[in-house]
Amino acid sequence: MQFEMEKVAGTLHRISEEGKTSNGTAYAEHMIFVKRNWEENWLDALFWYKQAALQGEPLAIRMLMCIEDFKSVRRKALRGDKDAQYRLSVYYYDSYGTSTDLHASSHWLRLAAMNGSKEALASIDQWNYSTGRAQKLTDKNFYAEPGPDRTGFDYYYTLERHGRFKRNFAEKTHLDALWEKVSKLDFAETEFFAINDVPEKQYHLAWMYDWGLGVKQDMKKAIYWFTEAAFNRYAPAQTELGIMYHYGIIATTMRLEVFGGEKRCSR
Repeated sequence: MQFEMEKVAGTLHRISEEGKTSNGTAYAEHMIFVKRNWEENWLDALFWYKQAALQGEPLAIRMLMCIEDFKSVRRKALRGDKDAQYRLSVYYYDSYGTSTDLHASSHWLRLAAMNGSKEALASIDQWNYSTGRAQKLTDKNFYAEPGPDRTGFDYYYTLERHGRFKRNFAEKTHLDALWEKVSKLDFAETEFFAINDVPEKQYHLAWMYDWGLGVKQDMKKAIYWFTEAAFNRYAPAQTELGIMYHYGIIATTMRLEVFGGEKRCSR
């Protein structure tokens, strides 16, 4: 999998008792794993979804059903159906049944609007208003995105599966039962069985590293153990690896350091 590290700089200021602000000290870093080659990774996602689906893994089967839904909507869109064209725009934007393609999303959004789709026209008006643009559908460099109330798709929150886990998204991300199970596991015992090639434990260890349960969060090690479990034919891990390739991974843990000396804080 291909990732890169991005750094976001900032400044810390001291405020004296008299209320004066210091010149500030630079700090770093926000580490993000970013997936760039969407098309290539989409093929890998399909491979792992199919491997897991062959074993009857429910989430993998649902992901493949999303892909079939995408294909069906695309056929209708190509025939000129304005509602399907708007929906296809949403699918490309949300990576629903396909890989992310923002330009394709904008293309189908414009076609839907030109054919009179109310949802598409409203989305474009909202986009123009929020970005301060006055573009027209005929503009050569037209670009807009579907509105915020696009869908109620199950996988809208898929990116929330990894990194800093949000409990209120547990049910929407289909991780409520898994969270309850993994959060009660002993790290040392899980690691022992994972190292001894027990696929289920490798999968659980991956989530422990992913969420920082019983151990410091480490996305690289999480990816390693998801991969180990997937190659050991553990279907849930194969599905998860498919999701990683499909949607990309963002490691939301931030480490804050002050250059030139004292470490201020970390979280």
